[in-house]
Parts: sequence; C-alpha cells; structure tokens
Amino acid sequence: MPFKVRISKFRHVYGSPYREQDCYKNISITRNAHDGSFCAVNSKFLAIVTETSGGGSFLVLLLSEVGRIDVDHPRIRGHRAPVVDLKFNPFNDHEIASCSDDGTVKVWSIPNDGLNTDIYQWKVDLHGHQRRVDYIEWHPTAENLILSAGSDHQVILWNVERAEPIQIYRCHPDVIQSVTWNRNGTLFATTCKDKQIRVIEARTGQIIAKGIGHPGPKVSKVVFLGDTNRLLSTGFGKQFERQVAVWNANDLSKALTTETIDFGAGALIPFYDHDTRTVYLAGKGDGNIRYYELTDQGEPYLYFLSEYKSTTPQRCLGVMPKTGLDVTRNEIMRFYKLFATGSMCEPISMIVTEAKQRKKRREIRKLEKVKKKAEPLLENADLDNKERNKQIKDLYRKYGVIGQKQVNVKYVVAKKSQRGGSRPAGAKGPYKVVDKRLKKDKRATKKQNKLNKTRQSTGKGRKQQKPSKNNKGNKQQKSSMNNKGKQRT
Repeated sequence: MPFKVRISKFRHVYGSPYREQDCYKNISITRNAHDGSFCAVNSKFLAIVTETSGGGSFLVLLLSEVGRIDVDHPRIRGHRAPVVDLKFNPFNDHEIASCSDDGTVKVWSIPNDGLNTDIYQWKVDLHGHQRRVDYIEWHPTAENLILSAGSDHQVILWNVERAEPIQIYRCHPDVIQSVTWNRNGTLFATTCKDKQIRVIEARTGQIIAKGIGHPGPKVSKVVFLGDTNRLLSTGFGKQFERQVAVWNANDLSKALTTETIDFGAGALIPFYDHDTRTVYLAGKGDGNIRYYELTDQGEPYLYFLSEYKSTTPQRCLGVMPKTGLDVTRNEIMRFYKLFATGSMCEPISMIVTEAKQRKKRREIRKLEKVKKKAEPLLENADLDNKERNKQIKDLYRKYGVIGQKQVNVKYVVAKKSQRGGSRPAGAKGPYKVVDKRLKKDKRATKKQNKLNKTRQSTGKGRKQQKPSKNNKGNKQQKSSMNNKGKQRT
C-alpha cells in the first residue's frame, strides 16, 4: 500500500524566539514550586509573579518595556502570602486577578501608562476559601464572573462586581489540581488528587460526567477542546510515563485515545487554540513545546505536528490573546516563557508557513482571474496585437502572476591572461567575473579599483608599465659599450 501524507494546514508551524534585546531581563522570578500560572499577558501588559521576602507581589510591565528591568520597578503588593496564579480580565485589559496562599482572590486596576508607584490597594477582595487558593479562571462569556479553586476542596463562582459568591461546589474529596471552562461557560471541568475527572454544570452544580483519568499519582491537567464537546487531559501512567488523552465530555468511563509522550518528571500544561484546533503541550522544567492537531476523523484524534526545541528549561508560559498577535507575520500563537534557571522572560512566536501545494493553488486562482479579465481584450477587434499584448501583460503584473523583469547575468570564470578591465571573449550583455570556485572574485575588484585610482592620478588611459628585467639588461649593455668607445678615443 503506498504511503500517503496526511493533509494539514499547520504541518509547517515553527517557533521563532525573539531577539535577546526584545526580551525582558533582570526579573526576580518566583521560585515557588506551585504549578499555577506565574505569567499573564494581554495586548497591553505583561504580569510576572516575583520573589519577595514577605507577602506576595508581582510585576506589571508595558509590552514596550523590553530590555533590562530596574530592580526597584514598581510592583503590585497586597497579598500577605506568595501569589500562585494570575489572570487578566478578558473584557478589560486594565484589570487583573490574583490568588495567593493567604486564601484570598484579589482584583486590581492598572493605570493606562503602567505602574508608576507600588500599588497596595486592591479593587475587589474576595474572601471565602479556608486555605490556599490554587487556581482562578475568568468566565469566557459573562463579565465580572470568576471561578476559584482552593486547597480546601472547594470551587467558588464569584460575582466580582458585588464581591460575593454566587455558587459553591463541594463535590471534591481531595485537592483540586486544575479547573477549566468550556467555550460558552455553561460547564467547567476539574481534575482532582483522587484521579477523577469531573464535568460540572455551572448553574446547578450537578456533575454531568465523572471518570478515572490518569492512573499515576502526580499532577493531572484538563482543558476543554473548544466547542467539540471533548476534553484533553495530561497526566502520568503507572510507570510514571507522561500521557495525553482525549475524552468525550458526556462519557468519561473510557478515553477516546491515550498517547504516551515520554518519561519526563514535570507536569504537562496543555494550551488549546480553538481557531486553528491546535493543542500545545509544555512541560514544567522542559525546554520544548510540542503541538498537535485535533481532528474529527476518528482515532487517534490527535496528530503530532512538530516540536519547538530550546536549551533553556521553562518554569511557566503565558499566552497572548488573539487580539495581540502580529498577523502580518502569520503568527498564530505567542508564548511568554519564564526561564526556570534565570531572570528572563522570552517571547516565542508560533508562525505558520505556506506549503508548496497551497502556493500552487493560489497561483492558479490568480491565473483564473487574469483569464476572465483578458477575454474581452481578445475579442476586441479595434486593438492591434501590440496594444493587446501590452494590456494583457499589465494584467499579469496587476494580479502578481509575473513580477519585474529579471536580468540574466552571465558568469565567466576568470583566467590568468585576462585583464581586470577587459571584456571576456564570448561574453554578451551583463556579465560577472568569478574565480574557479564560483565565488565572487574580490581580488579582481581590488585590482580594478586600484587601476581606476592610477588612471585618475596620471590622467592617462592606461597605467604606465614598469620596465622589464630584459629592458634593464639592454640599457646596462648599451651604457658599457659607450664607456668603452670613449676610452678608445
């Protein structure tokens, strides 16, 4: 059976890190071992949790503040314990929520021009958890709603405007390890230390589906796959191998597909892009980012596309929303990578390049447009052939079928007998003299420049030739004969 390459629009996606001068350096990144999001970003600001001696704080930078960050740069301070998770409000770029070991969720307002002084006063303070708040997630479609999951085994849905809980979910017997909304915000899913994955209806608190996820004892994560009614989870197997699985959100009794990744130690954090239906997996402490394409064609449901590799391990990744991407570069995703062993935040652009077949189809569409425009010209009897060809050629240039006329340059291999300023034999039109290794002959260029200088200085057409050794010998011979004749006389 012949091998068939699977068709994919995103087989040629690759990661492009920013230059060092466009990164954010000299940042005291937190050394907390929690697996929350220590980095959050939107189209205006970048927030990073920092290491402090007492309480909790985080930086908020303008995206244009690249380079070395001042040690005394203003921060947001107000938590009495370390900050473990950050999330920007998707409906307001100037609002950010943070949760901490002190058991609170706080919402902060950011000035238009960034932080000029330290901020200690929060906008909203949400009290309700008895222990540390591990994760927070803004509602995707309703404003001023946020979900928080704590180490007290509770999940709380908050009304931020009124600073009061709307619903408290007490269906978890152990520590919650992740929480995620579906695309329209009617359901949310969680993973728990009891190895169960739960899908819960937000309005009633009823458990829609529940099932055993990954059998390993380490951290497990889950994310909704857009509007496909599927879940993707990451975790560990019985042999401590890292796994990724796809589930039906209505039936968690058995995974649709399970794939072993490797035997790494760090938790795999999934990121899903609904627009391209691409899943990115970034391991804590890894230096690479794997990405897969989601399909509806049956098993395996996930197809490995490629992998971005680097030599520096990552502590956390922040994800830029689609409103902040550079579409002129074909950018489909941008991560902000916090170095695990350093003080730098590095942006990484995920860029898609066009395949040859898609370029070919695009050129065919251009030709079809030119054909429709050229048909009236061919039927017009008032135009002579010269004018008709000229207008058709203009149409080709207008639709980008042909570009500027290219000049054919003839390359001639240099010879010892050839002078720098003379035209090689048989060379008609533009030519370029190269050496035997088919590289640019810099020596010929230097020689020609030197010859031009001497012509300018002497004002003659040719450079004066030095007398040869034979001429010198002839002159000496003539002078000796004249001396002998004088002595005889």
